[in-house]
Amino acid sequence: MLPLLFGVGVGALAVRQGIRFASAAGMSIPRMSRLFQLSNMRGLEGFEQTMSRSEARKILNLGQTQLSRDNIQKHHRQLLLSNHPDRGGSTYIASKINEAKDFTAKSSTALHSLGPPFNCAE
Repeated sequence: MLPLLFGVGVGALAVRQGIRFASAAGMSIPRMSRLFQLSNMRGLEGFEQTMSRSEARKILNLGQTQLSRDNIQKHHRQLLLSNHPDRGGSTYIASKINEAKDFTAKSSTALHSLGPPFNCAE
């Protein structure tokens, strides 16, 4: 492990010196600061203040068509097993997973209680 760290350190110093010599010789070095801006990381926002339907589906990793009770329970169980506080997971994340399951189950039963969508052809 130590030789690997040493090799990475020497490589980083070599790149740094190469950039210094190139800029001293008048060569223009492209800036890469835009590459590492946080605004480029789409989908990595925090949780919303109040749970929305889309956030609940994102948390449970469900698509628009996967809102059956079995799919909700299956995804909830998988996520909660890997993020449970008794297994080293976060209490906050586990509560968000539970909240997403409750919200999704509640909204999907409300949608199914409306019946099939209205069809003008009938």
